[in-house]
Amino acid sequence: MYRASALFTERSVDGRRGRYTNDKYRPHYLWRVRRNSRWLPLAICALGLLLWTTFPTVTKELNIVPIPRIPAGSLSVQEFYEQYGDRTVIIEGGVRHHPAFQLGFEGLKELCGGGTLDTALYSSDMEDEVLRVRDRGPMFLRDYIDQYLTGHTKGDPRVLVSTLASSLPVMCPALELQTPFPSYVSSALQGFDEVRNSSDGKQHRLLASQPEIFIGPQGTKSTTHMDNFLVPFWMAVYAGKKTFRTIPYEDSIKHMPYYTGVRNAQPNRYKKTVLSKWPWTFQKKQLEIWDPDLETFPEVTKVRVYEGTVNAGDWIYLPPATLHAVYNTEDTWAVSVNSLPPPTFSKFVDICADNHFIMGCTRILEGIEECNDLQTKEGLKNCLADSDLVHSIQKEYDEGPREKYLHEYASYDGFEPWCEAVCAHVNDLYSLTSFRTVFDTSKGGKAKEEMEVMKQKLRHVCGSCNSNPFGLT
Repeated sequence: MYRASALFTERSVDGRRGRYTNDKYRPHYLWRVRRNSRWLPLAICALGLLLWTTFPTVTKELNIVPIPRIPAGSLSVQEFYEQYGDRTVIIEGGVRHHPAFQLGFEGLKELCGGGTLDTALYSSDMEDEVLRVRDRGPMFLRDYIDQYLTGHTKGDPRVLVSTLASSLPVMCPALELQTPFPSYVSSALQGFDEVRNSSDGKQHRLLASQPEIFIGPQGTKSTTHMDNFLVPFWMAVYAGKKTFRTIPYEDSIKHMPYYTGVRNAQPNRYKKTVLSKWPWTFQKKQLEIWDPDLETFPEVTKVRVYEGTVNAGDWIYLPPATLHAVYNTEDTWAVSVNSLPPPTFSKFVDICADNHFIMGCTRILEGIEECNDLQTKEGLKNCLADSDLVHSIQKEYDEGPREKYLHEYASYDGFEPWCEAVCAHVNDLYSLTSFRTVFDTSKGGKAKEEMEVMKQKLRHVCGSCNSNPFGLT
């Protein structure tokens, strides 16, 4: 009885730590609990890991919503932006009256076959590139069409790489008169690559990097990405079919902020490092909207994924900062432009400034005389409010825009003076490339190859002009 009573009477308690200080009289059950408790977290982790690898994870499905479709001409330009300025929409039959719609692949080859493309080998197994490409190299457009479109060469196809060479002015200036800009998007602020002064004192803002031409075989696709400059995007399809999946900016900024919203945003692709089920190894997984891993990317189930097919003769409009991916359901070729129509000015300013001016979103305003401060939201607003160029675009929009040709954006009266300006621009690039290759010995034999490709591009562009300014053949 004495030892039993001593167990509860002959002890001291450290009030500062709330524990027994005399181990001699510590109750044995407390000692055992303390000794074994250090293994409890490991046991819980092991049990959780066992359950995770044994039982399947319940995941939701994508919230797929059909992209709205409207007949061409059913709305005025102002009505179009009131109803669809913030939404992805397909305009059915909107470019069927364009001459390019009648070309097909054979007509495109006849008109533009001498153009040089920057291509790369497409591989659906690659995870490091937006377009899943490798082994870049140039090709003539006529060869590309014969091998990968009308010829259907077996194996992995080559696809166009988005570079200056894929732009309409550089690849095929003659296509300019075949592909006017639809009236809904013709009164818009375009970027420009160079300002040229004509003999009459007029300034010409020359855009040589747009529109872009997209040509691709059936089955090729791009992963989820956001276009440069964060401005609206439109694409006209002249042959084949393209299926789009898009995610509105309002959804992605809330549930997928790694594309925008943070200073280290990844607007072209996103990956997660995850622990795989047995065998337990760490793997990098890329978000793939066409076959998403919803266990790794459960946030994708929280956004609206708009899906729709753009047929030949249709065109599609995407509002600012829209995530999108494209799947070529048929052999196809199309033309696309990134530009800024007046009804989207306010949203563009908010998106650009709120996302820390990522993706060069201010570049579309660079070179405008009144635009001096492009690194603050107030500066962007003042630029759009004070610019004479913007005022003229706004006036044109208010009066009711019409379809326009690319040479009109550069203030040229017709195709020929515009073509000569593009020829001179490409010649400047050729001279610059020649200068660089003289001093760049790191490329070895590739330098000569690049020079020859550039010379071929110059020959084709200048040969498209009736005057052939440099007499190249």
